[in-house]
Amino acid sequence: GKRGRSSAFASVSVINILSTDTTQFLICLPLLNQVWAAPAQIMLATYFLFDLLGYAALVGIFILALMAPVSWWINDAMQRCRTRQMEVSDRRVKLCSEVLAGIRVVKYMSWEKKFTRQILTLREKELFYIKRFTFLFASSLYCLLVLPVFA
Repeated sequence: GKRGRSSAFASVSVINILSTDTTQFLICLPLLNQVWAAPAQIMLATYFLFDLLGYAALVGIFILALMAPVSWWINDAMQRCRTRQMEVSDRRVKLCSEVLAGIRVVKYMSWEKKFTRQILTLREKELFYIKRFTFLFASSLYCLLVLPVFA
């Protein structure tokens, strides 16, 4: 009945949330060392740059300072993208659950193609946001790891 469907949807939602949380944890795990290492790297690099280049080192430090707002913007865009992806993912999972719960009616009324099209459309949107997030994540890593080398 109705209670069975809502509990099935709730368990699917919990699984969806757990997989997302696990993904977020795996993304953050390699960056945890940056909490203590980044300030030490900045101080050491600044010291060595001044020692080696003198006041010309200020140009590199200025470029790095300019990259902070870019990094904030990229991270904000990543958060918005992840939120939209989760909304689409939840809608797709809910639709799949409803189709599976009413599979007899779907088969009897020959609605397979209609629901398949709806599910695939939602999956395409979901993949669009996943690809965008991946691009933004790569851009964030570029700003964090590559640009300091060139500055």
